[in-house]
This record gives sequence, structure tokens and C-alpha cells, in this order.
Amino acid sequence: MSDSRSYNLLCLPWIPVVWRDDAAEPKEPKIGIREALQRAPEIRCISHTSPFIEFGLYRLLITVVLDAYIVAGKRPTIGKMRQMLSDGMFDDCVIGDYQEKYEQGFELWGDGERFMQVTAVPGSADPVAKMVAPIPSGTKVTHWQHTLASDIALDEAEAAQELCACNPFCFDYAPSDVCTLAGDPPLYVLVQGESLLETLVLNLPRPSGRVTVASEAAAGPRWRTEVGNANQVPSAPTICQGWTWPVRKIRLNDPTDAEPVGTALNTAGAGKSETKKRVRSWRDPNAGTVTSADRLSHIRGREGMILSRDLLPLFLIGSEGESLRGEKKRTRPEVVTNALRVKEDKRLRMTVYGFIDKGGKNNKVFRTWLRSSLTFPAEVARDDRLSYQALGAFKTAQKVADATRTAMRMLRPKMDALPRQKAKLNEVRRLEADRIGQFWESLEPVLAHSYLEDLAAQKADAKKTLTGKLREEAMATFKAAADPQRRSADGLFRIANASNWLERRLARLLPKEKNS
Repeated sequence: MSDSRSYNLLCLPWIPVVWRDDAAEPKEPKIGIREALQRAPEIRCISHTSPFIEFGLYRLLITVVLDAYIVAGKRPTIGKMRQMLSDGMFDDCVIGDYQEKYEQGFELWGDGERFMQVTAVPGSADPVAKMVAPIPSGTKVTHWQHTLASDIALDEAEAAQELCACNPFCFDYAPSDVCTLAGDPPLYVLVQGESLLETLVLNLPRPSGRVTVASEAAAGPRWRTEVGNANQVPSAPTICQGWTWPVRKIRLNDPTDAEPVGTALNTAGAGKSETKKRVRSWRDPNAGTVTSADRLSHIRGREGMILSRDLLPLFLIGSEGESLRGEKKRTRPEVVTNALRVKEDKRLRMTVYGFIDKGGKNNKVFRTWLRSSLTFPAEVARDDRLSYQALGAFKTAQKVADATRTAMRMLRPKMDALPRQKAKLNEVRRLEADRIGQFWESLEPVLAHSYLEDLAAQKADAKKTLTGKLREEAMATFKAAADPQRRSADGLFRIANASNWLERRLARLLPKEKNS
């Protein structure tokens, strides 16, 4: 490689940002790491079309800030995080000294170790297209791109973004290559602030107690801690080490006669078979993880996911450090608990990142990438009593949905086991699934917003209002399914039978409150 080839990510523009309206000029659409941290109070957010790249860029800046304070002997705690927000800026000496000391680690090109790259096994080079992240359009339109893998190239800024995306979301063609440090990718939660400064501070993990201060100082991110073998994960990695550990071996090649980066070395460094042998004590502070007294598992995206039913409980159940006895579980990511302690805001805004495997043939997996922003009253999460009331409401809503689905199944006419009848049965099942989806969609504003607001305000009729809405939507869904059956006497009989059953079931699930 030519000695003159250089692309230092501290100063060159490559991170896409959105500026606040009150930010001073210049307001360039892309900036380097140094400017991003210096002007963090003026930046609203990082914005990229690919959710996993966007989250990767946030995670990079969080890692730089966290490790800088660790190296300076000022490990962030809840009190120090509050002070950062009060000061409205990071410590220039801490951040500046750190960037000067480890500047070479942010060089995209160079001899030996480079930024987020490891030396790959000779002969293992793949086209760079294999590591390029798909860009979702945000619409229901499917876009197809037909081109040769050898024709795809990246410039340095794009390559740096892809390298950041490889750690939280490592993906490939085959399901066996999908992995992170501790298994398949969970849903990641990023607490959002009014500025990039607030967002970075709110997502700084406090000391966990699983590793010592000395360990964190000795074993940091890849730009200051050498990675000899990507498969040799420490038994207890530090946060910065785990965030930047290479789950894939990637190294950019230096084209001698062209500006764009042309190829990348890309080999699966940790498939599922190897992941099972890896450390299981790793806890990602941003990850949705179900922790009980005897096991730990990731919360993953799945088909049919409903925000109010599947994502909001992620922020309500338990927090890091709470004792677990019996059937008690803990699912709230650590950063959410930290944010509730650091700021006294009435509302908490979060963004959830993840993907949903759709399945496919011929060893191909189709994925739906997920980026969902949620805002809910923080008081509900701070008060355990209110949290469990909210969780109880979500469980009741699920039972009402199950009862409505059962009632709709009771409307089905008897069918013979003929191919034509089987096709008709499949169509009936699809209609039932669509109606249940509409049931949840109609409940979204109530469960995710108005009910939680009433609960936080401790309104006496919060439960009564929700109960009435659940009953109303269940009966409306059932009526939509029953109307086509009214054309025959047999259909009317099934409607009467199913309606009576649903009424009795709803009476038990949604009992009427006695007047005081």
C-alpha cells in the first residue's frame, strides 16, 4: 500500500447527521468523529437509511466517549452523567487527549491493524457486495437491483459505515452466519435525547459489577486493544471490548489504480456452531434480554409483532440489579433504567432497532429491518406498581384477542378434506389473521398512548376506559367476521353459538366495575 493513502475517521466527513435549528454554521451533512463530539449539543441526531448502520454509528460514538472517560480514570456513573448533561458538553481535555493518543486506530488504511478490521486468512477474499447492507425504501414497493457483484464498489465513507454496522448486526447469505458476540441479534434499544449529546450520555452504561475498573482500563475497544484471533473471545469481555469485537473478519483492500474501495476480505468468524462455545456472560446494555432466575435469552423481532403488545413491555419489566425469585423476570435494557435515573423528564423517547427473519428457500433468508420510535410516560416505568398494572392490561388485551380469534374459528362451516375445500380454509385463515391484525391496529393508540397517559396521571377511570375499548373492538372484529355468514340458517346458528360464547368469555376477562 502507498504510504500516502490515508483516510482518518476522526477528521474526515463520513457520519451523516441532522443539525438542530439553532446550530451555528457550517452545518455539513456529513462530519467526522471529532466534530460530532465537539458539536454534539448542536446536532439533533444521526440519520442513515439503513437502521443497522445508523445504530452502529451511534454505538461507535458512545464507545469513544465511554472509553475516553475510562482511560482518564473518570468512569461514567449516574452522578457523572447528570453532570455531563448539566455542563452541556463533554470534557474537552478527556476527549481531546484520548483522540490524540489513539488517532492511528481511526485510520482506515495503514500497515497492521486498521479501524475495525483484522487480518484475514489468505485466499478468503469475497466481493465487497457481500458486506454491503441493503437499503430499505420505507415503502411497500419492492426494489430489485440486478448487477454483478464485481461491479459494486464503496468509497471510504461508505466502507467505514459498513464496518461499523458489522458489530451489532452481523449478517450473511445463510442463517448460520447470523450472529453477535452472544448469539443471534436481539432488539436493540437506543434512548433518544433532544440532542446528540443527550443521546450519547443517556446510553452510557454505568459500572455493571461483572468486570473490574482495572479490566476496563486494560481491555478496551479494538483501536486500542489488539485482536489477535477473532474467535478467541475473553471469558468476561468488557463493554467496549464486546461492542467492537469482530464477529466477522473484514479487511479492505487498497486498489492501486482507482479511488473507490473495490473488495473486502469477508469470512464468517463466528457461525452458530462456534457461538454456542462462546462466552454467555456477555450482557449488552442496549439489548432486549429476558433474564429469569435460571436462564437468559434474547428478545428478537418476529412476524406479527405489535408495538403496544411486544415492544412496550420491553421498557417496563424489571431492571438490572433487581433480585429474581420464582417466576419473576427482567427485560428492561440497562440503558433505559439509566435514563430514568439520569433525567427527570415526564416522557421517555426510544428507538428500537432489529430485524425479522422471513424465511426462504435455497438457503436464503429474507429479512424485514426494523426501526421503531416510541414515546411513553416515564412515570409508568419508574413506578413498579404502575408498570405491573400496564403489563396486566397488555396480558388482558392478548387474552381478549385470543378469545376473539376462537370465536371467529367457531364461525367456520364444516369442510371436507378436498383440495378445493383446503384452499378455501386457507383463505378463511388469512381473513381471520387480517382481522386480528386490524384489532391490534385499532388498539394501538389506546394501549401505547392514552391508557399509559391516564395511568401515569393516576386517573381512576383508566382501567374502565381501556376495558370498554377492548370490548368494543372485540365485538366489532367478531361482527365483521360474522356478517358474511348470515346468508344461511346454518350460518345464523354458528353466529348465535359463537356470539354467546364470546360474550361469556368477555364477561370473565372484562368484568364490569361496581359503582362506588
